[in-house]
Amino acid sequence: MRLLNFGAGLWAVAPMVGLLTGGMIAKSGNSVLLIIGPTAAGKSRVAAYVAERAGAEIISADARAIYRGLEIGTDRPPAELLRRVPHHLIGILDPRESYDAARFRADCERLVHEIHARGRRAIVVGGAPCTCGP
Repeated sequence: MRLLNFGAGLWAVAPMVGLLTGGMIAKSGNSVLLIIGPTAAGKSRVAAYVAERAGAEIISADARAIYRGLEIGTDRPPAELLRRVPHHLIGILDPRESYDAARFRADCERLVHEIHARGRRAIVVGGAPCTCGP
């Protein structure tokens, strides 16, 4: 596993094998890039930059961005970027719906396998170093 430090508390772990899925991704032979860091460190910007150059798709691990109507405070990518780079788990639930770690894990596993089946790479972006980092 390589740990990349982009400064300002922003880290990328590559490949991130099994961290979110208990090893399920490791069986696919593909890796997943995990970009983590504190709020407002530029995680989304780095993920978009990497995704455009690597032919990747982004899976959001932002606990609030999954809800529709919460654009303010979540740094949701602009519509133009969403058209250029496929993003997943953004604005898909009504704010009255509950969403937990188990459901995220299942969604993330499914999405990673779908992305890899398309011959693309997956980038999971979100979180903070205190919860899933070095």
